[in-house]
Amino acid sequence: LRYVNYISFLLVTSNAFYMGIRVDLSFRAIENGEEDPSHLHAIEHAFTAGFVMELGVRLALEKLSFFYGPNARWNIFDSLVVTFQLFEALQIHNLRNTTFIRLLRVARIV
Repeated sequence: LRYVNYISFLLVTSNAFYMGIRVDLSFRAIENGEEDPSHLHAIEHAFTAGFVMELGVRLALEKLSFFYGPNARWNIFDSLVVTFQLFEALQIHNLRNTTFIRLLRVARIV
């Protein structure tokens, strides 16, 4: 489980770094009247897949303590964040941006 925590930390911090870069590139594209570069969407989907896998591994390792153990609240919070990311990736909802919710996940590290 310790290694899963390291991977989770790496995913969250690299995603936070990526979100900063994406905001910068998005503002530049808006200023030039262009669309976001398509590779940004591929990177976004890769992070979503990584978070889904991390959550699945954590669930498989912790079993019922995932929901009832000492980290249950964080696990449920992470599950909600990943669910919102999936909704955004699959465009199932009308929300245009879940960046704020993902920033809360970054705040968890601090």
